[in-house]
Parts: sequence; C-alpha cells; structure tokens
Amino acid sequence: MPRLYKSQKERSISKAPVRNKEAVHDQYGHSEKGVAVCPVCKNVLFKKEWHHPDSKAFGKDFFAKKDFLARDQHAKLCPACRMTKEGLYEGEVTIKDISPINRDELVNIIKAFAEREIKRDPQTRIIRMRKDRNSFTVTTTENQFAVKIGKHLHKVFKKTDLNISHSKEPYEVSRVEVTFL
Repeated sequence: MPRLYKSQKERSISKAPVRNKEAVHDQYGHSEKGVAVCPVCKNVLFKKEWHHPDSKAFGKDFFAKKDFLARDQHAKLCPACRMTKEGLYEGEVTIKDISPINRDELVNIIKAFAEREIKRDPQTRIIRMRKDRNSFTVTTTENQFAVKIGKHLHKVFKKTDLNISHSKEPYEVSRVEVTFL
C-alpha cells in the first residue's frame, strides 16, 4: 500500500526566497531599536507595524508619555511615502467612458472610500489621480486597494463593466478597468 504522506524525517524544510537580503514576507525590513517616525506623513513604526500617530494601538496621549519620549526615535520614510516619492505603484484603476454628470460624484466616491481605508491601514493610499478627457486613472500603494476601488465603483454604478488583471511576480501590479456602458 503506497504512503500518501511523508514522515517528519523525510520532509525537507525549505526557506522562503530572499530578495535583496530581505525575506519576501517581511515587507518593511528590519527595524532599528526604538520608534521610527515618517518625516512626511508622521506615521509611526512601532512593533513592526506602521500606525497613525493618533492610533488607538498606542493608547491615549501616547506621544506625551514619558515612556515614548525615553525611547530612541529616528526618522524613516514609510513605504507609502517612499513609493509616492519614487513614482512607484502596485495598483492601477482605469475608469473609461465617464459622463460629465458622473465625474464629480465619481471623484467624491473614490476620495471617501480612500479616507475610510487610510483610517484602517495608513499604508494604503492613493498616489495619484489623473483626469483625461473621457477617462480617469488612479494609482494606489496596494494592489488589493485598487481591486477594492474597482469593485466598489462597480457596485455603486450598476451600468459598468469590470475587468481585473494581475501581473506575475516580482511586480505584483493589479490593473483594474471600469468601463461605463
């Protein structure tokens, strides 16, 4: 009778591939001791996560506490600000055939959706919104955020066609196309 599984000794342990001396799953790299503050957006790297300075994770008046002031503080550009500075993006939403009536409403819906998402995760941001004659292009810091924007617009505006495509490794860019019918 053939065995359907390998014993503990027979299994080989494989490590995740390394990219630029950094584990793939470790998106923010190794943090220095203390607390890092982004000089652009003032977000704080604390316990390997970026937080809003007024986040509930820190507790009330965290920045005024002696414990925080006693920690080593250093400036470090957060990944979202670095992507904005370098012109990089992970998500792109292209909206086509927009009627002039829906244009202002569309911009307001996207901005409101982005504000809700930023409150949840400070690294999820819209990098740029570019308006053309009959189209609109929105670039984002997260590929999942572009997909969420596309699905949200498709849900709000019923007469739209939604097309989502993902590129392969190592880029992982999601392109979402919303076409008004």
